[in-house]
Amino acid sequence: MSNKLSHITLHCHECDNQGEIDYESLVRKWKNDYKLDATNINTILGRFKCRDCLKRNFILLDAKDEVLFDMERNTPCASCGYAISFHRLKAEPDTKLCVSCKHLSRDYDVEVEAWRDHSKDEFVGKKSPYDSYYDGFTGNE
Repeated sequence: MSNKLSHITLHCHECDNQGEIDYESLVRKWKNDYKLDATNINTILGRFKCRDCLKRNFILLDAKDEVLFDMERNTPCASCGYAISFHRLKAEPDTKLCVSCKHLSRDYDVEVEAWRDHSKDEFVGKKSPYDSYYDGFTGNE
């Protein structure tokens, strides 16, 4: 599966309406600060609704008419709460993380391992890799 989206199709569960949105229209409409693709479209699912019945109960299909998300059967990410795409669940049925959180987790693990591999003296006065992920907050607040 390519991560690039040429277009998506929404098929409403409620009224059976179907509509297609091309990638360029999505970018113009929501002026995303990041590149929107199949790995992160889950972050804007809540913005879609059927133009006929105004319900948010739909199936979202990719350009190959493969299901990316189904609002009646989505599995939420254990980290961010956004839906995990059906493509990811098919590839890794036991996953608990969406693609974005998995990448963040992998990057975080690499940073922490690099931090642990160096002597404490080498990092005196420098920021820990934990700082960038917690923005100065702890679990106690």
